[in-house]
Amino acid sequence: MQFLERLIHLGGLLKLDLALDRAQELYFKTLLTKILPRLAAFQEEMTCPVALDGVNIPSELKWDLTHIQQLLRLGQQLCVDVSPWLE
Repeated sequence: MQFLERLIHLGGLLKLDLALDRAQELYFKTLLTKILPRLAAFQEEMTCPVALDGVNIPSELKWDLTHIQQLLRLGQQLCVDVSPWLE
């Protein structure tokens, strides 16, 4: 992830005018199918820990908040509006 962030930053510094549309499409698809469900699982676990005592959250949905925030910041660098989820 950091490698992608550095590449995007370097492209901006070199004024390469890189086309990010395909990367944005892939990121948006990943946002909807993977990142947001994990964020929802994280928020659910934080707000209702007692209600989830008997519920098994699949381990693939368990990401820590730092990892989710890094992925959302990558979306910002790709010019995808992720501001509602970063707040």
